[in-house]
Amino acid sequence: MNRLFSLLLLLLLIPIAVTGQELTFFGGPGFARMSANQVFDGMGTVNTKSIVGFHAGAWVDWEFKKNMGIQAGLMYQMKGFRSVYREEYQGSSAKLIYKLQLSYLELPLLFRYRIPVEDKIKISLMAGPVLGIGLTGKISEKVKLNDNGVKETEKDHEPVLFGESGHLRRADFGLMMGAGLHIKSVYVGFFYNQGLMNISHYSEEGYRLRNKVFGLSAGYTLKLGGK
Repeated sequence: MNRLFSLLLLLLLIPIAVTGQELTFFGGPGFARMSANQVFDGMGTVNTKSIVGFHAGAWVDWEFKKNMGIQAGLMYQMKGFRSVYREEYQGSSAKLIYKLQLSYLELPLLFRYRIPVEDKIKISLMAGPVLGIGLTGKISEKVKLNDNGVKETEKDHEPVLFGESGHLRRADFGLMMGAGLHIKSVYVGFFYNQGLMNISHYSEEGYRLRNKVFGLSAGYTLKLGGK
């Protein structure tokens, strides 16, 4: 099913890229977290916190009606989350800092509506599906121990394995929405990417992981020959 959807999305992306009227390069910081009920070590309910990453890419814009268009993009996106656990017992304490960092290649296909403000100032509103393909990842753990005043820190990390025998599913699917301001060729905007798939391979054990990313972007637009 994931392969079929990926093929259909690529078939839609190709003609838009070929006949597009604008090409925008963009990038910026991203604030990623996950909705999760468990982590890999089975520690129960997780209150996830955001991690800071970045994104970069380009999209082609094809306008099929005045102020209405389709944006087909290709972008690198960092995702993941961190969480902190604390335990205390008879004067001793332990603090575990858990971090999951992931890198994705993403293919958004967004409907775009543009609102003219002045001659060279426009506002864009975008929404649509996005397909993600997991590239790399890392799991990091840091344990800070305080045994009646004796402090010790332990660190460990391991790579994330994607695929049937790994930690996570490689494919991700979600919805992206955002808005942007165009001032001549300069673009600034934001987006929110909500994952809809459970990317954990341990769903039978009750594990649920869904990506979330809020991003801020700045970019530059080039006019193409299609307009």
